[in-house]
Order: sequence, then C-alpha cells, then structure tokens
Amino acid sequence: MHFSDKQSHAVLNQLLRINNERGSGYGRACLQTDVSILQVLFERLRETSEICSEELCYEIYKLGGTPSPGKQKGQFEIAWKEISNALITNDHKALLESCYLEEFMTYKSYEYALRYFENHITSQQASLVARQYQLLKEDHSKVKNLRDVLLNAA
Repeated sequence: MHFSDKQSHAVLNQLLRINNERGSGYGRACLQTDVSILQVLFERLRETSEICSEELCYEIYKLGGTPSPGKQKGQFEIAWKEISNALITNDHKALLESCYLEEFMTYKSYEYALRYFENHITSQQASLVARQYQLLKEDHSKVKNLRDVLLNAA
C-alpha cells in the first residue's frame, strides 16, 4: 500500500466505522420499538448504512487494505445512549430529536471528509463519498420530517 493509499484507507475506514455504528444502532433500535412507523424508519436507515458499508469495504479492499470494524466514540456514542434511553422510556419526541442529531453528525462527517480530505482520496472515491453523502442527507430529511410532524401534532 502506497502512502496515498494509506491516507485514502484512513478516510474510508473512518466513514466505514460511522456507518457500522449507525447500522448497528438502528438495527437495535428497530428491535426495541413496537411502533411500526419507527420500525420502518429505523430499518431504512440501517439499510442505507449497510449499503454504504459494503461499498466502502470494497474500496478499502481495492486499496489492498483491511476494513476496520472499530466503533465510533465521542458524540456518536452519546447520541446512541440518548436514542436507547428514549426507546426505553417511550419518549418519541426525545427519540426523534436524538435520531435527528445522529443523522446530522453522520452527514456532516461526510461533508467534512469531502471538504478537508479530498486530496487524500481519488476522484472515484470522492464520487462514491459524495453519492453516499446525498443518501445520508436524504435519511436526515426523513428523520427531520417525522420529528417535525410529531412536534407539530403535540
């Protein structure tokens, strides 16, 4: 693996870890709720991350690297704790607010990668990251819309 490949590998692995944590978290959330609209939403969000993870793994393997399954720490961990607590207490407003925050941090991580690490990834990888960024931004909008509907109904 060349030096530039190592840089690409690091950027792609960071996005992979975010998607793995996101997919795992929404998978758990789907099992912890009996509200069908939330189950559908969580499953959709999990599927997006699964697709993104598969594509990122493929790119990492093409570089001759190994995908790193490590978990994301920091703000993402806090958001998942809040989501879990909201599920336990059946606080749907807090749940959707926490999901909104999780989705915001996820797509902002992609935005950051595109902005500050564009010189570390190939144009093909940048295209992949940009496409995934759009998918995640759409997921963020779905969460925002559901959250706003719930808040306006109260």
